Amino acid sequence: MSHPYLILARRRSTLQGCCLDEEVMCLGACGTLQGSPQLHQTGRDELREGLRLVAGDDYEPSLEMLQTIGAIADLESSYGRGWSGPMAGSNNWGAITCPGYNKETGTCPPGCSPNKDSSPYSGEYVTCFRRYASPADGAAGIINLLSKWPEVIAAIESGNLDEVSWTMRERNYYLGRKTDHREAAREHAGALEKRTKEIAEAMGEPLRAWRKGEDWKPGDDGGSSTNLASTLAKGAVVVTFLAAVSAWIFRRK
Repeated sequence: MSHPYLILARRRSTLQGCCLDEEVMCLGACGTLQGSPQLHQTGRDELREGLRLVAGDDYEPSLEMLQTIGAIADLESSYGRGWSGPMAGSNNWGAITCPGYNKETGTCPPGCSPNKDSSPYSGEYVTCFRRYASPADGAAGIINLLSKWPEVIAAIESGNLDEVSWTMRERNYYLGRKTDHREAAREHAGALEKRTKEIAEAMGEPLRAWRKGEDWKPGDDGGSSTNLASTLAKGAVVVTFLAAVSAWIFRRK
């Protein structure tokens, strides 16, 4: 039996465009709930439950992880609540896609629904997005996807949002609205920082994830994060998290 949260899905090619400039319901996601303290507080509870599903009951996440993944989820979909149309109620936190869109019938495989997406290279198109049974399942989905890339987890644990956005862009988690990778990553990092500040305020906790500045570039802070050896050297906490995820997956097989 395969682990229920290990999904065979490709990531959507870009951000829901509305999330970066705060327009409402652009391309079906990112609604008026953005920035609500209650939303961030509820999202935190659901994120912790998703982490328990993925890494087990004994894993205690850092504030860097909680704030950053929360910000990503809010940016992408208002913690899964910002979808409209066929994706309403999908609990898809990370705007995670699944293959198999049928252009002739406009339908998707079971467990997925069609929705618009966009690319700075090709414009708007329709693809299939995954549906999840609960908010915790949706949180587990985005955590599992990010956990495939050790350098992204290392960046998350570092609290450096510029590095988070850069590593995510290099893995094509999003494309953004600009074809230049560094410009897209800067815009993404700014959107994340806005949300980590809101999250810290809503939770009454210190801010642990912020930008290093417009001048940050890949390779700052001790070498390129895309080098696996450099990534793992950033701290035992990264290894601990990935080991917890792997062990929990093995136990649930």
